[in-house]
Amino acid sequence: MLQRGGSIEAIIPFEGYELKFDKGRARDAYRRLLDRAAKVETLRENGTEEEAYFNAGKRLVDLSDQMIAVWDGQPSAGLGGTADVVSYARDRRKPIYIIEV
Repeated sequence: MLQRGGSIEAIIPFEGYELKFDKGRARDAYRRLLDRAAKVETLRENGTEEEAYFNAGKRLVDLSDQMIAVWDGQPSAGLGGTADVVSYARDRRKPIYIIEV
């Protein structure tokens, strides 16, 4: 997206989220993407980490006109996984395109 002139907006589930990434390449890539984001919104911590992930997914759906989900079709391993966000998007009647993996 960025290489083709598009922009990204990031929704971060909670302060300190970057510490979830291993030091090194993964964390560096995360920081590089954040540096290039047109907008970064960090949600206030409210509840468990899983609830924070789901809240971030719901915020993404609420801000979007349509969704693209890369998903294996399986239930979420915990609250806030792809299945939960897809279900939330469907409940809100958002157009959703699923790329099966």
